[in-house]
Amino acid sequence: MSTLKSKIMTFLTSNPAIAKINFDFNGVKIWPGAYKDVADAMDRGDILLTITRNIEAGASAAYNPETDEFKVSPSFDIRYPGSCAVLIHESTHAYLDRLSMGCLVVKTGEACGYLAQATFLELNGLDPLGNVADILTVAIGIARDTVIPGNYTIGPSDVTRLESMIVSNPLYHGRASAVFMSNGFTRGISAGLKRNFTAPWNVQE
Repeated sequence: MSTLKSKIMTFLTSNPAIAKINFDFNGVKIWPGAYKDVADAMDRGDILLTITRNIEAGASAAYNPETDEFKVSPSFDIRYPGSCAVLIHESTHAYLDRLSMGCLVVKTGEACGYLAQATFLELNGLDPLGNVADILTVAIGIARDTVIPGNYTIGPSDVTRLESMIVSNPLYHGRASAVFMSNGFTRGISAGLKRNFTAPWNVQE
C-alpha cells in the first residue's frame, strides 16, 4: 500500500471533523461511516487511486464515477487542510456512487459534497477559497446552523439555496441539471479498459 493511500485511508477513518458530517440532503443521507466505506473500497481496489495532472478544472482531487477512479494531483498534500477539505468533497461523491441509487442530479450530488466540505472548513476555522468560494460560503452557513449542531435534516429552503448557487456558478454552467449514474463500482467495458490503461502509469501501490 502506498504511503499516500495509507494516509488518505487513515484520514477518512479517524479525522474528528468527519464524525460531525451527518445529514439528510433532500433524501440523500451522508454520515461519518460513509468515509470509512470509501476507505475500505480504496483498500480493496474497488476505487483506484491515481496521481495525475489531468484533473477537471485544475482541482487538486476528483472522483470519476465512470471508472471508479480517485484522482489526486502531484501537489495534493494530506497535511494541508485545503487538500483535506477537497478530499472530503470528492470522497462524498465516491460514497454516492457506492450507494447505487441510479440517476442522480449533478447539483444534488455537488451540494452534498460542498456541505460535507463546508462542515470540515467551519470546524477547522478555514475560509472558503477559489472559484467555488460563493458556493462554500452558503454551504458553511448551512453547516453552521444545521449539520454542526446536529440538526440532521437540511430544510427545503436551504436545499434550494445551495443548489441554486451551484447552478449559477460558471464551473457548472450547462451541467448542473444533468445526471450521473450512481451504480456502485460496476464498470462497463470501455470504462474498465480506460481504468486499466491508466493504472500502470499513475497508481501508487
